[in-house]
Amino acid sequence: MQRTVEPEILDDLPADNPEAIRSRADLRVLNRLIGGEAWIVRELHELKGVKRVVELGAGEGLLATAICEQFSELEVCAVDLVERPAGMHDRAQWLQANVLESELPIDDETVVVVNLFLHHLKHEQLVILVNRLKDAKALLFAEPARRPYALVLGYFAYPFVGRVTKHDMMVSIRAGFVAGELEAYFSENFQWVEVTHWMGGLRSKAVKA
Repeated sequence: MQRTVEPEILDDLPADNPEAIRSRADLRVLNRLIGGEAWIVRELHELKGVKRVVELGAGEGLLATAICEQFSELEVCAVDLVERPAGMHDRAQWLQANVLESELPIDDETVVVVNLFLHHLKHEQLVILVNRLKDAKALLFAEPARRPYALVLGYFAYPFVGRVTKHDMMVSIRAGFVAGELEAYFSENFQWVEVTHWMGGLRSKAVKA
């Protein structure tokens, strides 16, 4: 299945739109089922020599908040185009910015984490982002797995989600990745481990060699 990146309805809806509110609630449930955020937190426990975590595409700030709660010693910076969400952990820094354009606080003591964001980016944008992440100590990415069975799982969820989620879920899967694709964007300085989760997620861990 060829990778295709198309607009998602939720991205253009006002935050207070009822369909947007429903879709965000759907996504919170789907995120728990896919388990990408929980996996990222578990992997952070295994990494040593980390001073800072930077989350790209932080959305509602749930992952950044979870990291603040479990890692009191780490600086946490969440980056997104939207304003700082209500309920965000006080200790987390919120950077309202375009990750492709703004300066990011990334160095050799930084882990960059991403949950369901990279699939929004086209090839040219991924090339730009890769160059901005090259100094990081490690990368933890949880993205949709671009597999036919993931589409089948999505159709099984149709009775339980709203109209916007039905559309955006399939768009996200077709814009997702298969093992090896993200690794190909990066230099050999990172050692990669990738696992496709049975719920349709691709989990990628890259640590500086």
